[in-house]
Amino acid sequence: MDVDAIKSLLVGSYQGQGVGGYPNISSFEYLESVVFILSPKGFLEYRSNTRSKVDGTPMHTECGYLRVISPEAVELVIAQPTGIAEVGVGSIVVDNDVVAMRIEARPMVSPTAKFVGSTLRELRFGADGLEYSFSMETDKVELTWHLTGDLSRIEGGR
Repeated sequence: MDVDAIKSLLVGSYQGQGVGGYPNISSFEYLESVVFILSPKGFLEYRSNTRSKVDGTPMHTECGYLRVISPEAVELVIAQPTGIAEVGVGSIVVDNDVVAMRIEARPMVSPTAKFVGSTLRELRFGADGLEYSFSMETDKVELTWHLTGDLSRIEGGR
């Protein structure tokens, strides 16, 4: 599958829910909306917003850009309002119409942000939606699972 075909499979809006946890926090559930928009320049714009499954209050947001470099390589740039910025490099594996990505990053953090030493994002785009897992390393915990999401495609792509 070529780069343009891969990008066309990712474009769209996704909604669903996720679960999170970490060794030093209580587990939690959330609702999430994600969008990937194809720019005229060929990269994908990315935005994620989460809110509490319990009372609907906003929880987290991030935005950035995903660049499909080749049928095997991807780059992801993400900014968070918490003072964390990620530049990730990863691999793509395409199996029929399923696109799987594994992206590793060493975030930069502002002086007031919580320290994050590394992140790992594993994404799986299929006909029905997007599944992902997110792991992170902090100053107190080695690289450990933090979030898992299962989102349905509600618009675009395919």
